[in-house]
Amino acid sequence: MGCLQELTGIDDVNRLVEMFVAVEDENFATFNYIQHLNREIEKEEDHYTNVWQEHNQYLRTMVLHSRVCPM
Repeated sequence: MGCLQELTGIDDVNRLVEMFVAVEDENFATFNYIQHLNREIEKEEDHYTNVWQEHNQYLRTMVLHSRVCPM
């Protein structure tokens, strides 16, 4: 325990454990938030892909329409 006490300046083992648990809780919360953001990004990427496909389909339809019904 001497090395931990020397590095942290904290003598109380219980205090060290409390601090470790608090930091781990914060890390886990950060991890969960990042996972949430990644899921949101995936949803937005899927939405973008769908919109892009619809856009391209619309353009193909307009090109075909212009060939069938020239102005």
